[in-house]
Amino acid sequence: MSPRARALAAALLLASTASCGAKTGPALPPDLPESLVCPTDPVEARPGVPARVDLRLPEGVTQVAWTAGPGVRVDDRGGPLAWVTAADEGDYTVRASLPERLVDGGAEACDIALHVRARGPVVRCPPTITTEPLREVSVTGVASGDREITSRRWTLDDAPPASARRPLSQDDGAARFTPDVAGEYRLRFTAVDASGESATCTTLVRAVPREGLRVELSWDPPGRSCPDAAGAACDDSDVDLHVLRDPGSGTAWRSDDDCHYANCNASASRALRWGTLGAADDPRLDIDDVRGTAPRT
Repeated sequence: MSPRARALAAALLLASTASCGAKTGPALPPDLPESLVCPTDPVEARPGVPARVDLRLPEGVTQVAWTAGPGVRVDDRGGPLAWVTAADEGDYTVRASLPERLVDGGAEACDIALHVRARGPVVRCPPTITTEPLREVSVTGVASGDREITSRRWTLDDAPPASARRPLSQDDGAARFTPDVAGEYRLRFTAVDASGESATCTTLVRAVPREGLRVELSWDPPGRSCPDAAGAACDDSDVDLHVLRDPGSGTAWRSDDDCHYANCNASASRALRWGTLGAADDPRLDIDDVRGTAPRT
């Protein structure tokens, strides 16, 4: 490697000198959006039965003004939770606005669709869940109806581009999900009744790192890496992640000053001791994917 190339490599690795898994970083930031967030799915309800509506409010905002058209009653206390009731079957709209925040001359607002029907399942999903990458979360969807509910199932609707999009482990409406990289995941719950009618709702899972430094390496988008089927065309490339303790002082690759798959792979119970006493500032390779997939973290 030329002197110029060595200097460039050292500069790229300098940001990784502290750790690839230290747990000394700041706590999770508050789960507060920058603007008002309303449910994206229609709120399902039965005629005459109150349905719950939850909002997410920006920091410092506590008061919400609720309005609805004819035929809909809104019970609230001025906050981000309300119960809405429609006497008749049909589609309605409920508006939530923030009088304290003005946008283009009017209060910041969003509309919530209310779907009231006498037949079919009525479903409810958990609100937004905040966790860490690689920490499992549990989600449970609730479904009820006039007919027997024959199917309750969760699917992964959306994930960060670097995610391997691994399927959920689930049983009759209760699911366990582990986000593999930082970012937002959207999980969809679908219930089907004995007449074949269905209803869905979604839950947002936010994976927020807590490490002082977290490095995520990915390659081969989902679907391009080698599947289990024999003879399938695939890209079986393998990329390794290395974090050097101090690249500016001539740290040797594949030594104990280099965190990589052979010496600090957490899944193989391998560890390095860097920095002060204790494991808080030690590097850790959480995922070592060797099948031509991603990610490594």
